[in-house]
Amino acid sequence: MELILSFKRKYDFVDVWLVKQDFNIDELILQEEEVAEAKWATINEIRSLMKTGELATSIDIYFDMFINLLDYPY
Repeated sequence: MELILSFKRKYDFVDVWLVKQDFNIDELILQEEEVAEAKWATINEIRSLMKTGELATSIDIYFDMFINLLDYPY
């Protein structure tokens, strides 16, 4: 686990962690106050979700940075 970005906004703060690990998504325990859903998605599926507004708007700001951190060829 590596903290890659941390900043304070007007009413909250944002910490972005990079975790590279294989796990069963069905075993995730989500914080209901903070997470609506978790699922596996391809890079193209994520781009599509951003275009339709189905992801939090903060994701699109950092998406390319996330991809570069993963060394994913896109």
